[in-house]
Amino acid sequence: HDALPIYEIGIKVSFDFNYRSKLWSLEEASIRIKKILPYVNIAFAGYLDFINILGFKSETCYEEDILKCYEELYPKVLEKYNFEYIASSIRKTVSASKNIYKGLVYDGKSINISKEYEIEIIDRVGSGDAFTTGFLYSYLMGKSSEYIVQFATASAAIKHTIHGDTNIINKSDIENLFEKDSFDVSR
Repeated sequence: HDALPIYEIGIKVSFDFNYRSKLWSLEEASIRIKKILPYVNIAFAGYLDFINILGFKSETCYEEDILKCYEELYPKVLEKYNFEYIASSIRKTVSASKNIYKGLVYDGKSINISKEYEIEIIDRVGSGDAFTTGFLYSYLMGKSSEYIVQFATASAAIKHTIHGDTNIINKSDIENLFEKDSFDVSR
């Protein structure tokens, strides 16, 4: 017998755009990604994904206030694709070893913005995965959009301070960072 596709039996699907130009062209990525998106519940994407891969136009994305860009594009993306959430991170490079980092989560009604972290980078590899897994963990725990964005962003912020591509921390480490501004990197 034919099995039902996962989206028809209520399984949530997340998708991280994570475009890599060395793997395929924007045109190839656009064609293939657009075929996947009708089945996605949670999208992890940035404004350049919306513009370069999905073809949305923007009046504000090249201004200094990047939040205006997301305020403009999130509703446009949700009008075309029926996502439950869109999550993005914003990284401002201060130097090669210092970034200012925050996260955004759009739930179709409002944009929830995390605390902003000034990060001394030890290893950036895996920080996007830490953001994604932090989001998915707190989402699956039934947390609010505000908690989700704080948890995901704090998870990624901490990952920047850990060698290797795995975020070897626990839930209380993440919560201590966004609730108490406390994290001990010397462990």
